[in-house]
Amino acid sequence: MFATLAGIVVFLHLAAILVEVCGAIAALQGRFRQRPLRLWHSAYLGIVLVKAIAFLTVAACPLTMLEQQLRQQLPSGSAWSGTFIEHYLPFVPFEVDLVASIALLAIGAAAWIQLLTPREISSTVTPSRDN
Repeated sequence: MFATLAGIVVFLHLAAILVEVCGAIAALQGRFRQRPLRLWHSAYLGIVLVKAIAFLTVAACPLTMLEQQLRQQLPSGSAWSGTFIEHYLPFVPFEVDLVASIALLAIGAAAWIQLLTPREISSTVTPSRDN
């Protein structure tokens, strides 16, 4: 049962990373100024917020911590240490993982700023018709 739950966490983690990367691209394109936001925009903003809080408080990803705890419950002791990227993509250097994580958090902060900044009001004025 713990192996299945850990597998589900891995899938959720991959999905969160995909949403985070796609959300960062959308943020760079200014898409968080458009209203209404789509569901995945909200999911992205939630992921960024949780990730920022987690890194400020426990300095680790909550999904990574959950998967490691679930794997520790297995009799085979298949728990691992380090980050998700270090474990599943060992060819990615730690420095690249660190810089990418910081960049994604910075872009996420920019997305929150885009969201919280009031939209510009159109300055076009319709000319009045004097007859």
